[in-house]
This record gives sequence, structure tokens and C-alpha cells, in this order.
Amino acid sequence: MTMKIAHDHPETKPFVEAVGKLIQNLGMIEIQSYDWISVMQTDSMVLDLARRAKLRDRIEIIKNMIRRLEHLSEEDRLRFVKLWSSVLPHSEVRNVVAHSCVVMGFLNDDPTQPTVVKGVMNLKPRDRTREAELISVEEINGSVNATFRIGAALLEGARKLGAPSASSDA
Repeated sequence: MTMKIAHDHPETKPFVEAVGKLIQNLGMIEIQSYDWISVMQTDSMVLDLARRAKLRDRIEIIKNMIRRLEHLSEEDRLRFVKLWSSVLPHSEVRNVVAHSCVVMGFLNDDPTQPTVVKGVMNLKPRDRTREAELISVEEINGSVNATFRIGAALLEGARKLGAPSASSDA
């Protein structure tokens, strides 16, 4: 595949917008992870350790804490564990787009054709079989929409826990 470096190329705008939205949504979910941990755990040492953990590890901590909450129904506990688990695939997409490049090329690899975006190349996959895989703008937008729904559901769930940021509608 022929690749081209471009500066502010119009073809990259949909990717840039999708990536920005995904990073924003995951940032909001990360803040919620701190709120959920703060509400469920009062030991300052545990809070400090959890806050320093990577998102993947914080999610595991949150899921374990949720399973121990007796004031929630079993249905709510299962729903919240599933909801937090659903963040991980989208977090991986965010990591790929944040640490990889937009690959541009030509239609049918013909340099006489207009330049098009081929995708974002997965340079650091967790699964080595996905190395150099191209992630499309449609996939990124799918994660944007999913993280929006997940974030909204987490905010609603946080209200049940009494989390600080869950009370604001900003």
C-alpha cells in the first residue's frame, strides 16, 4: 500500500473528530471510575492505590467492589459489573487510535487517484494477531456511540451509589 503524509488534509477530519469524541467519552468514564471507587471505598490507602491503577485494573477493582455491595439488588450488581466490563473493548480502541497513525493512500493504490484515508493502523495491539490491522472511522464512531451510552448508564448507576459527579447534569 502506498502511504502519504499530509498536513491538515480534509480526508483526515472525520477521523480526527471521531478520535476526539472517543477520547472525551473515555475521559468522562475514567473520572466516573474514580467517583465509583471513592463512594465504595473509604480506606485512603486503597483509594490512593486504586486511583494510580490503569483503567483496566480500576475496572476490575470496581467490579469486585460492586459484587460486595449488599445494599444493591443482585440485578443491579450484575448490571453494573456488565456495564463496567463493556468499557474495555472501547478503551482498547481509544488506545489504538491514541498511539497509532492515520494511514492515507490512494484509491486502488494508484498514485494518480485522489488521496483517501485507509484507517488507523493498530501499532500496539494487545492481541498480536491484530498487528497492523486498520481500524475504520466507522469502528471508531461505533465506540464513540457505545461509550456515550455506557457513560450515561454509569452516571445513572452512580446516582444510586451517591457519587459526587453523578449529581450534576453538566
